[in-house]
Amino acid sequence: MKKAEKEVFLPIHQSRINKGLMGHWSLLRTALPFGSEAKSTHLTMNVYKDYLQFFNAQEYEDLESTSEQRAAVEKGLKSRDQKWVYLATLENAVR
Repeated sequence: MKKAEKEVFLPIHQSRINKGLMGHWSLLRTALPFGSEAKSTHLTMNVYKDYLQFFNAQEYEDLESTSEQRAAVEKGLKSRDQKWVYLATLENAVR
C-alpha cells in the first residue's frame, strides 16, 4: 500500500498541486490505535483551498494520464481498503 501511494499517487497529486488543482497531499501513518485490531495503519489527505478547486480538479482527473498510468492507478487502488471519504471545510483561527 505505501509503495503504491509513493510511486503512483504521489506523482499524480504533485502534478495537480503544480497546476493549481490541489493545495496539498499527505500520506499519514496512524499513531493510535495500533496492533492487530487497528482499523487502519495509513491514511491520505487531499487538501484544496476551496470547493471550487476541488470540483475543478475532478474535471481534469484523467485527461493527461496514459494507459500505463491508468493501469498503475487501478492496481494501486486494489491495494487500498477505502472505507470512507470525508468532504469538509476546515476552519483556521489566527490569533
